[in-house]
Amino acid sequence: MRVFNEECFVLRTVPIKESSLVVDVFTRNYGRYSLMAKGARRQKSEFRGSIRPFQLLLVGWSGRGEVPTMTSLANKFNLGDVAGRQIYCSYYLNELLIRFVRQAIPYPELFDIYLETLKQLTVPDNEFSTLRVFEKNLLKYQGYELNLSTEVDGNTPIDTDKLYLYDFEAGPVCVAQPSENSVSGSTLIAIANERFDSVEIRRESQLFLRRAIGYFSDSKADRSREVFRQTIRADC
Repeated sequence: MRVFNEECFVLRTVPIKESSLVVDVFTRNYGRYSLMAKGARRQKSEFRGSIRPFQLLLVGWSGRGEVPTMTSLANKFNLGDVAGRQIYCSYYLNELLIRFVRQAIPYPELFDIYLETLKQLTVPDNEFSTLRVFEKNLLKYQGYELNLSTEVDGNTPIDTDKLYLYDFEAGPVCVAQPSENSVSGSTLIAIANERFDSVEIRRESQLFLRRAIGYFSDSKADRSREVFRQTIRADC
């Protein structure tokens, strides 16, 4: 198979042999692929300086098997340099995609959401809501859409004045007393509406979505624990 000028983002790179890289890319029409960039670490490599995360690129590859050969890579659109907290948040997005998105399955809607999320992260003081919305949408497009509107019976609307325990296989169950994992109805509705106005709603929504991510992600998936620790410290 030969692919030309496919829109992509670099998720991560892994050194291999003396001078090459395995480049994990997320593409618009082919999903996630691992590509062999032969000689990419050499000083005069055509790929040197082009393999950059968080930039919209055009990639080409050829070959069969699990790791085809990268044949071209060029910049399509410069989203700007990331810095400070934005770096941690952007790497967090990449780690989520690596954990959830299977190889060679296209997710064009999720690709567009990722692109828009990177743009939104450049807006000052916008990181928190941007990441929560991405987490919610990631779960949705992976087949784990959260029920945020009704109780587990599918009929009773969520009440802003009540507390719930969330069964991730079924939905929210109303409870009388608070517990470590309980969540308020107002927070569930806030997540549904993508509005995180109060300190308490921000705290609860972050914990709730982090539990959901942990529940649905494969516990054996490859991940960077240090990136997640840095992300938490950056309050992403």
